[in-house]
Amino acid sequence: MNKVIIYIFIIFLKIIIYNSVYSQDTTKPKTEPVTKKDTAYVQNFILADHNYQYINKTSPDTLTRRRFLWYPAKSLEDIFNYVPGYYTKFMDIGQLNPLNYNQQSYSRTGFFRNGRPINDEIDGSIDFNLFSRNEISEIEFSGDYGNNIYGYSNTINVIQRQLFQYRPYTEFSFYQDRYENLYFDGNFHQNFFRSLNFNFGITKHSYDGHYTNSDFDKWLGRFNLTFAPGNKLNFFAYVNYAKIQKGLNSGIDPDTVNLGDKGEVFDETEAFVFNSDAYEIKERFDIDLGTIFKAGKNSTTLVQLFISNSFRKYRDEENRVNPNGIYESSNYHWINYGIKLKEQLKFHLSRDLELYSNTEGEFNFTIRNYNYSYGNDPFYMNSKNINILQEITLKLNELVLSGFVRGYSDAYDYSNYTAGFNSISITPGAKAEYNLNFTDKENIKLKLQYSYKDNHISSSAGYKNNFMSLGAEFYYYKTRSYEYYFTLLQIQPSVVFRGVNLSADFKLFKFKLGINHSYSFRNEFNMDSPENYGRINLDWEDNAFKNKLEYKIGIGTRYWSEYRSLFYSGISNAFQPFNVYTYNQSSGIRIPANATLDFYIIGKIGKATFGLTFENILDRIIYNTGVYPFMDRGGFLNSMSRFNITWNFFD
Repeated sequence: MNKVIIYIFIIFLKIIIYNSVYSQDTTKPKTEPVTKKDTAYVQNFILADHNYQYINKTSPDTLTRRRFLWYPAKSLEDIFNYVPGYYTKFMDIGQLNPLNYNQQSYSRTGFFRNGRPINDEIDGSIDFNLFSRNEISEIEFSGDYGNNIYGYSNTINVIQRQLFQYRPYTEFSFYQDRYENLYFDGNFHQNFFRSLNFNFGITKHSYDGHYTNSDFDKWLGRFNLTFAPGNKLNFFAYVNYAKIQKGLNSGIDPDTVNLGDKGEVFDETEAFVFNSDAYEIKERFDIDLGTIFKAGKNSTTLVQLFISNSFRKYRDEENRVNPNGIYESSNYHWINYGIKLKEQLKFHLSRDLELYSNTEGEFNFTIRNYNYSYGNDPFYMNSKNINILQEITLKLNELVLSGFVRGYSDAYDYSNYTAGFNSISITPGAKAEYNLNFTDKENIKLKLQYSYKDNHISSSAGYKNNFMSLGAEFYYYKTRSYEYYFTLLQIQPSVVFRGVNLSADFKLFKFKLGINHSYSFRNEFNMDSPENYGRINLDWEDNAFKNKLEYKIGIGTRYWSEYRSLFYSGISNAFQPFNVYTYNQSSGIRIPANATLDFYIIGKIGKATFGLTFENILDRIIYNTGVYPFMDRGGFLNSMSRFNITWNFFD
């Protein structure tokens, strides 16, 4: 399969060489007004304006495509390590790689696409393999405010990239890393007619892996079709498909290797894994159909029908080449479908006072089917849900006051199922933001927010000018159930979690220094995350060749303090303490305090963005979950890890 990627890359490279001399500048905003003479850009698509897709309409906190392409990120989930409060536990390429925010379980973060969470309906996990890098236009962060219709404490909102223009636009990305880690991502955008727009993308990613049973392979396909009979009415159809297969070795067994011996740890013939032949095959598609209607300038209405269908097949000892004497065959299947309604209103109450209203409602039905190898019959657990959200925001100059009320009701079809809904819950929240502007380039931003769910309170302050930006956040929340910290079965009904997130960016001449640091107040229930963690990057940014080449050269480190490791179970697709699964490790495995050190070069010339990364240049034993060592390097000359290029060549 790796040869397929190489052949595709060669074909695209030839097209680039032929067409690059005819390419035109595409820096023009797609949603700006144009004259009648300019027919290259089509302006009657409501979807070209991202505002209706934001969770926080008045002041969205977003990471743009331009910025994350400028990061030396190893994978999509690695991008979040640049955002204060986030901590990624990296297993291996294509693995689950859980993402925690402010000490919360990864299942408490909702990862949205097209306004809906892609979290698994059975185990709550986020599979970043369902996303392509090229499909992302912006990533919005809501923090712990919880103003989403689905009840997640934290949300990450991905806004898909769509281009509305007559000229065809084609782009591809190619990444190559060690151990045959090959990634190809291509997409195409064009308006066939003034009223009909088409966006298509395909992704292929494969990885042979270093250790036994660590291979990975995936195909992604996606297309967006938009019909705009007028600038007040749009219809859309979005389809996303994924097929993923990966080995699930659960990491190195620490009883079989000296974790302090670099020679043993990096030798795949001596470092034995827990499971040499378990694997999963996942197939999923998501379909969204709907319409967006604008009444005047201040009303936007969304009607969206959706269905998601996911099938996960777990196998142990079926057709792999490294048998371990364990036989498992389990299937996990779920279907989620429903209808979503949204109404956004904007009122100008006075010259300086504006009111925003966001009303959302959704009804969905979920079918869950578990079929285990040790059971006689499949087990079903179906549910239906009604979710409602009403949010009101007042904006007076630089002061923003916002409040929301979320209500939901659900019912299940097992023993406590009734004809109606058997639970109703209402949770409110409120937020205040204020910007103090000294000049156009200098300001202070203050924010205070509260959510009734988990008694969450956070306050933050940020200062920014031409040369630096500083930020600080303090958060506090009290869990109401054990689900917040899933790693300990004996967790008490209510536990307090507190922490501080700090960030700083400095610019001096052409040097840029970026620092993120997070501190978690210790208690007996947060031992599975580091007390201190963060990232430091030092870059030199400049232009060359008469400003045709923009580049940066830098070093980066990610660090963390010691904490308790977790064991990944492939059959349940979840993490637990080691002593739950490996009885000879009753005291658990510790993740030692450590730090990475990487060197990278990133450049942009014309329509191409490229990067070269040297990872782990000190060649140290580094791991931050289970025992999944980061790649061995063998010194600087063998540390060349990753080459990547993103190029739009047909525009």
